Amino acid sequence: MAWNPPADVTVGQTTKASWANAIRESLIWIYDNLGVGGGGGGGSLVPNGSFEEWDDTYPSSWGGDSNSLDIFSGSITKETALNGHGANAMKISSPGSAGGALIGCTDKFAVSPNHPVQVSFMHYASVAGMHNQVEVRFYATLATTSYTAVTIYDSTANPTSWRLFQNFAAPPSNARWARVMVIGGVDGDGGAAGSAYFDGVEVSSPIPTTGAHYEGITEAFLLTTYPSWGAAGSVSFYLPSLSSNSKVRLTIAGKIKSNNAERTAYQRFRVGSQYSGEGSQLGTAYKTINYIINLCGVSGTQTMYMELATDDGPGLGVYGKMDPGDLTVEILNP
Repeated sequence: MAWNPPADVTVGQTTKASWANAIRESLIWIYDNLGVGGGGGGGSLVPNGSFEEWDDTYPSSWGGDSNSLDIFSGSITKETALNGHGANAMKISSPGSAGGALIGCTDKFAVSPNHPVQVSFMHYASVAGMHNQVEVRFYATLATTSYTAVTIYDSTANPTSWRLFQNFAAPPSNARWARVMVIGGVDGDGGAAGSAYFDGVEVSSPIPTTGAHYEGITEAFLLTTYPSWGAAGSVSFYLPSLSSNSKVRLTIAGKIKSNNAERTAYQRFRVGSQYSGEGSQLGTAYKTINYIINLCGVSGTQTMYMELATDDGPGLGVYGKMDPGDLTVEILNP
């Protein structure tokens, strides 16, 4: 619901049920926007992010107009048995490829291109292969319906138990307002049939200090012989505007294996001219290796590359990947 306080009454005027209901709705709006019913309280720019307050059909302060609600071929319901944060979660069911539904906060919140928007939320799907998304839509004015969307979560390999996600989006130069949208089963590209669950949505606008990036690098296979290296996929991530003395640390959990039980596979990661250490694995079972890359004085969109190599020998190859959520970005000094 939007902020809509009732009109003043005069002495002797008979009050109606609609006036009392407007008072109640205004109190709920204040409660939600104080953060008490939100993702964690206090600082969230999105009201009722824990979906504790529900109107007849949808969460209070969510999906209140056609710009914040679109039912494709699915449904949105309150979930009280499989909740992840507080008493309620939001369940979006999708029949499959036709898609389920989209819902966002009814009221826009103020933003600036000088401040990235940081979003955290809890999510899982009954079927990993659903196509689910979370996006931030940026608007130039409060009244306009035209927007620029920045997708902060886009997966067809969703977790099947509750997981906390955190990412941030950079407002474009003309952005002054925004709203967060969650999508269970993308319209016309919904992936597998199932139910997407969301809870504990929080939005803030600080300089982010840490966050896990929830795009991975898919499995790759190369025949490049060590000590040469072959590029085997990449992932991009965003850094806010930082000083020339800034320090950023990337922590990566990479996975590698050989196609031969008696041969060694090699892996490393790179951003620009900055490399992680090298990891190796002897054998055909995936091994998880932690890597670190330190970046200084960089801002904006960065691309991290995975590089692979293998022992010399006919037909010898290396498999490597980085799963979603296995890249952590820490801003140690902005």
